[in-house]
Amino acid sequence: MRDRPEADDSEEFSLVLGGPLYQLLLRTRLARPHLDLLQRRVVAITLVAWLPLLVLSALEGRAFGLVGIPFLKDLDAQVRLLVALPLLILAEKIIHERLRPAVTLFVEKGIVRPEDRPRFDEIVSSTMRWRNSVVWSLVFSHSSSP
Repeated sequence: MRDRPEADDSEEFSLVLGGPLYQLLLRTRLARPHLDLLQRRVVAITLVAWLPLLVLSALEGRAFGLVGIPFLKDLDAQVRLLVALPLLILAEKIIHERLRPAVTLFVEKGIVRPEDRPRFDEIVSSTMRWRNSVVWSLVFSHSSSP
């Protein structure tokens, strides 16, 4: 049913499988090509985010007391690091599994009209180029920091 013989990016679409962070996760063995090792990623990334803060706050005497809200009693920080962060990491697999087929269904169900197909394919390709961009990853990671 395909009008064009070349590879269809919408069938290979993924916001998760690709890009610099994904390559780093593969090299550090925190992921496998199909997003396996999810529990390992949750534990490792959470520890990398939380443990240095605990150590630094303990060294400054701010982990348990001596300040208005010690690090370990700061509910906001603990929830962000120990609840929200693991949930975001768990969500990547769900996003991948649901978004990839949805993009293909846009074409199969006629949501994308045949005359709009070239533009749709270009949008999908552009999205995948942005996902793979080292510059975009660096800009996005710095702009989302508090």
